[in-house]
Amino acid sequence: MRSALKIAGGIVIGFLALIGLCALCALAFTLGTVYVGTLVISQNTPTPSFSGIIPTGIPSGTATPGKAGEVMGWAFRRDDLLIMPLEHRFTGDYRTRWGDVKQPPEGAKFLWVRIAVENTGEHAAETPSPSDFLVRYKEKDIRADRLLFEVEEPPAMPAYKSETIYPGVRREGWLRFTVPARAQPEDLLLVFRPLLSFGDEAVWRLTP
Repeated sequence: MRSALKIAGGIVIGFLALIGLCALCALAFTLGTVYVGTLVISQNTPTPSFSGIIPTGIPSGTATPGKAGEVMGWAFRRDDLLIMPLEHRFTGDYRTRWGDVKQPPEGAKFLWVRIAVENTGEHAAETPSPSDFLVRYKEKDIRADRLLFEVEEPPAMPAYKSETIYPGVRREGWLRFTVPARAQPEDLLLVFRPLLSFGDEAVWRLTP
C-alpha cells in the first residue's frame, strides 16, 4: 500500500514539475520574442537626415524651399551660411560712384535686392555666387546682372559678390536685376537656386 502511494506521489510531483518547466519555457519564449521584436524595430527605424537647404529663422521662422515664399528679412541656412535678403528697390537711370550714368534697356527697369550672408560655422566658407540668385516674373526666371564692381555700383550700394568669409563674419551687398518696366513687387519672387543644387530652392516675396 505504501509502495503504491509513493509511486502515485512521485507521478504527481513529476507532473507538477513538468507543468512548471513548460510554464518557464513559455515565459522565456515570450520575453525573447518581445526583445527580438524590439531589436528589429530599433534596427529598422530610419534616422532622420537632412540635406541641401535647411530652413532656419532669424530670429524665428523659415524661408521654405519650393513654396510660395517668405517675406524679406527671413533667412535660410545652407551648410554653415545664413543667407537673408533684407530689402528691395526699383530704379531707372542711376549714377555710379564714378559719376557715369547707367540706363536700363527701353521698356525695362532695375530691381535691386540687398543680400546678407553670415558664417555661423567653424570653418571658412565661400558665399553664394550672384548667379545663384534669380527673380521669377510670370513664371520666367531672370538671373542677376553681372556688375563690374565699383564701375556700376550706385553710391552707398556696394555690389554683392562671392568671397570667402570666416566664422562670425557677415557680408552684405546689392544684386541688380533687369526686369520689365511694368513689373510690380507683387508680381516678383526672389529665388535662391544654386546652379548645382539639383532642384533645391528657397523663395521670398518682395511684399508682405
